[in-house]
Amino acid sequence: ASSGDVMTYDGSKIALTAPAGGGSWDEVELITAAASSTIDIESFTTDYDIYRIFFTLEGSTTSSHPLIRLKVGGSYQTSLYAYLSILMNPNLGTSYSQVRSTSSSRIQPSGDSFTAGDYMWGSIDVGSVNQSGQPNTLGYDINYTLGTVPQRVIGTAQHNSDGALEGVRIYGNASATLTGKVSVLGLKNSAA
Repeated sequence: ASSGDVMTYDGSKIALTAPAGGGSWDEVELITAAASSTIDIESFTTDYDIYRIFFTLEGSTTSSHPLIRLKVGGSYQTSLYAYLSILMNPNLGTSYSQVRSTSSSRIQPSGDSFTAGDYMWGSIDVGSVNQSGQPNTLGYDINYTLGTVPQRVIGTAQHNSDGALEGVRIYGNASATLTGKVSVLGLKNSAA
């Protein structure tokens, strides 16, 4: 028996064996951004089926909001994005607002602008890494405070190309810079 073994029972006896491969989350990359105009996540490998990008970021200027682009075919794409973002906050009561596009130059998770010094935190899920022949898709869940009003944005997006996804770029609009931390986790596949 070794540390980390799992107990199995085949109906007649108990055995200790090494766990099956896959299924565990590993931190693949940790990025510290200091007044960065872009944050590029390009640590994708075939060892992981799904990636989750966690972040806590602060924008440098008023009227900034986060934007996302995807790297396909060796460069960050500037067209062919489709997205739907749903904004929820207490001022909306039981309704919500949305930001959407079917042909955009980037993914815009929020329709609101931040005030300089406001923090945003959340996650981006990427499930189409290293898979050609289908659109590159992602989902996101972003929280922030606009003045004194808490906001939450959930959404889904895709880049309408069939090349393998090579990277995710987070950046601010209107030349805003971003400061904070980004942690990239990968869900290990069974072959790794």
